[in-house]
Formats: sequence, structure tokens, C-alpha cells
Amino acid sequence: MPNTPQGIFLTAETWESAGGTFQPSDLLVGDHISLIQLEDDIRIESITLMEDQRTNALELIDSFAGIIHLIIVLGIMLVVVILYNLGALNFAERTRDYATLYVLGFHRREIRQLVMRENLITTAIGWLIGIPLGHWFLGQYTGALSLESHIIFYPNLTTTSLVIASVIAIGFSLTTTFLLGRRIKNIDMVEAIKGVE
Repeated sequence: MPNTPQGIFLTAETWESAGGTFQPSDLLVGDHISLIQLEDDIRIESITLMEDQRTNALELIDSFAGIIHLIIVLGIMLVVVILYNLGALNFAERTRDYATLYVLGFHRREIRQLVMRENLITTAIGWLIGIPLGHWFLGQYTGALSLESHIIFYPNLTTTSLVIASVIAIGFSLTTTFLLGRRIKNIDMVEAIKGVE
């Protein structure tokens, strides 16, 4: 279990009944003691107010939020690049197959529909596999942050974030499919089915 900047608050009676010598290092006080009384006590080295702790926690969360937003933007860019490159690679490898289908009597529109169907099936499979793997990765990532920052983070995958991520991935996949489908009309069918010289 990672170290966290937290402690256990006990009364003197509880600690002494457990066999310890009561020498408190921190005191949690309520509103019944004024700040002036605490400042005048020579035994107190420093005072931390609840408002200061809350402000520090919010600043820490804001700093992590900037990093998270950067990771999200880079992740979206990675999705775009990977989807387009995989689609273009698949299209280049299948060019001879498409040309053969055209020679056998398929229309370009039917070949385009075939390309789109293949990409949609691949996207659906990737989406189904990616959701549990993404949730697992989120748990690993938040676990690593917890170890290094001494603050425990828990993975929180909401329905809204899942829907947004799915719309982004499926949207870019459909855009890639549409762009690659338009390239079919530029295939030189005669050149494509020639053997390698």
C-alpha cells in the first residue's frame, strides 16, 4: 500500500490504553479554540487551517488536470493517426483484391461498400476489446500516479466519458472509411492486377 500524507487521530486515553506514551505531534482542533489561543501557545510550532489544506488540495488537483487534458489530446491525435494509417495500409494491401473483384464484375460502388463493411467490423471488434483494456489501463495508470504522488487516485469511468470516447473513436473510423472508400475510383484496375515484375 502506498504511503499517504495522512495519520491516525487518537485520544490520550486510547493511546495509553494500548500501551503507548502519549506525545502528540499533531492536534486536530475544532471551533471551540480560537486561532489567537493557538498562536500564543509556545508548544505549537505551526498551524495549518482547513481552508489552507483545501486550497492546496485544489491546486494539486488542478495541476493533475492539466496533465490529464494533455494526455487526452495526445490520445485523440494517436487515434486519428493510427486509424488512418491502418486503414491506408489495409487498403494498399487489398488493392489487387479490389481490382480482381472489379474484373470479375463487381461495380466500384459494391467494392466501396465492401471496404466500408470491413472497416466497420474491425472498428466494432476494436471497440469491444478496447473498453475493458482501456479500463484496465486506467487502473494501472492511476495506481502509478498514486505511488509517485503519495495520494491515492481511483479509476472513475463514467458513462458520459465512455460515450464521448466511443463517439470520437467511431467518428474518426467512419471518416477514415469514407476517405479510403473514395480512393477506390482512383485505382488503375489493369495495373493493379498485373503480376510483380
